[in-house]
Amino acid sequence: MFWWRFAQDALPTHGWYLRRDLSNASLWPWGCPAAEDQDHLLNGCSSLRVIASTLQQWGIDLPTIPSWSVFSVLVTGAHKMELGPILLLCYAIFHIWWARNAKIHGQDFCTPTILAASIMENINCSYEFPFWSYWSTNQSGQLTPSIFWCPPLPKWIKINVDGAVLPNNGASIGILVRNHKGSVLLAAGSGLQHWDPGRVELEALLSLKRLVTSSMLAAKGVVIEGDCKNVINLLSVIEKLGLA
Repeated sequence: MFWWRFAQDALPTHGWYLRRDLSNASLWPWGCPAAEDQDHLLNGCSSLRVIASTLQQWGIDLPTIPSWSVFSVLVTGAHKMELGPILLLCYAIFHIWWARNAKIHGQDFCTPTILAASIMENINCSYEFPFWSYWSTNQSGQLTPSIFWCPPLPKWIKINVDGAVLPNNGASIGILVRNHKGSVLLAAGSGLQHWDPGRVELEALLSLKRLVTSSMLAAKGVVIEGDCKNVINLLSVIEKLGLA
C-alpha cells in the first residue's frame, strides 16, 4: 500500500496536504528545510543521507536516485541481480516514513543510525543481494543470505557482537542488542588498533558495560552471539564459576 500510494503521489505528506489547502506547512517534519514530496523522500532527505552514510561505513552502498521518474525506470528495467541495492533503498525509505509518522504523532521513533541497523537486520534475504558476497569479506563467519536472525525467548534480549581486523591492524567492533520482538535496543560501533580478532571481539563485549540501559537490565535473560568460539567459551566458564 505504501509504494502504491508513493507511485500515485498520494502519500499524505505535508506537500500533499498543502496542495489540497488542508495545511499551511509543506516542509519535511524531521529537520529538513525542504518541501516534503516524492523526490525529497527519494533523494533529499537528511535522514536517508545519514542511513546511507552509516551503511557505507559497513561496506554497503545505497544507490542515489535523482527523481521518481528515474526510480520507476530503474525498478521496471532492472535485472534480478541488480534489484538488491534498489530494494534496500526501498526498505530504507519505508522505515524513514514509518519513523516520520511516529515522530509527528508523538510516539517513540528510531534515529536514522538505529534505522540503518534495523534495515540490515530485517532485510528480506530471500532476494539475491550482490552486496552480501563482499559485505562479509572481513567477517570470520562469512555471512550468507541463508542466515536469519533468530529471536530470543519472550522478555529476553539478544546481544550480537562482532569484531573485524584488517591487514594493517586497524580493527572495528560492533554491538547490536534486540528484544524478543526484534526491536533494536542498542546499536553501537567503534574503531581501535589490534592484531588479534579474538581480543577485538572481547573488547566489543567489554564495551557493553558503558552502554547498558534500563530496558536491558529489566530483561529476564540474555543470549550472546558472536563468531569467536574462544570468547564464547570464556564467557561460559565465567558464568559457570559465578564470576559474571
